[in-house]
Amino acid sequence: MKLRYYPDTDSAYIEISQQPGSETCQVLDGVNIDLTADGKLIGIEIECASQRLDADAIETGLRQGRPT
Repeated sequence: MKLRYYPDTDSAYIEISQQPGSETCQVLDGVNIDLTADGKLIGIEIECASQRLDADAIETGLRQGRPT
């Protein structure tokens, strides 16, 4: 699993799997999920990420060696 932050768009993407995506569904305003053709979750896109994510918690996870 990988977490990427894109400051130019203030968005974050959590990559669950590298399988090809087939469908994107909006689950909340500004939160979309990417799915494979058979409905498996492969990623989560978060818009306005600086307002929705706790940057300190992410940093703490990295320092403790947990993958993001």
